[in-house]
Amino acid sequence: MRDFCGGGGILIAINWREHLPIIEEFLERFLILRQNRKKCKDRKECEARVILRPYPGGMLHKESERIARRFQGESWFVYDTTDRLSAEVMRECCCLVGDTSSLTYTFALTCLKPVILLFKDAEFLRNSYANISFYNPILHKIAHNAEEICKCVREIRNECAQERAQKIREYREKEVFNLGKSSEFIANFVLQLLKKGQE
Repeated sequence: MRDFCGGGGILIAINWREHLPIIEEFLERFLILRQNRKKCKDRKECEARVILRPYPGGMLHKESERIARRFQGESWFVYDTTDRLSAEVMRECCCLVGDTSSLTYTFALTCLKPVILLFKDAEFLRNSYANISFYNPILHKIAHNAEEICKCVREIRNECAQERAQKIREYREKEVFNLGKSSEFIANFVLQLLKKGQE
């Protein structure tokens, strides 16, 4: 079984303060794994990067900066403070770890790759409206702590990426409202309403 630092990068986007200590513990585990693998013959196994995106708008800035300072000297760690997340960064990553960031859907639906939802409080994920919940088993895995994040990343590394991508693609085509043609649909819908109003 490949361990969780083999292959593509891991993107992290956290919005809740209570989840940042879990992310820091995950990064500590990642650091230890990297240090223990320096003698490894297969260098590609340890080329994975971890990219931390701070919460936009300066919220949690102090907490994110503290984590960034802790790992800034590590070649595998990137603190990405750019205004916009680049497509190249998303393409490089095999998964995203997030909580309530909009990226938890955007990443999965655009990159066709899984997201690890981090929620310390499992009750949040049990909530639903009209039988629809935030958690979607096609797009997401669930973790409540650093150990479970590691486990989820291992599972992602060992699953067939093409099969996962196909399932997400099928979900996107079936469930996402007029992806790619929403403006045209809205314009036609408004025109139909106007025509009905004139009759």
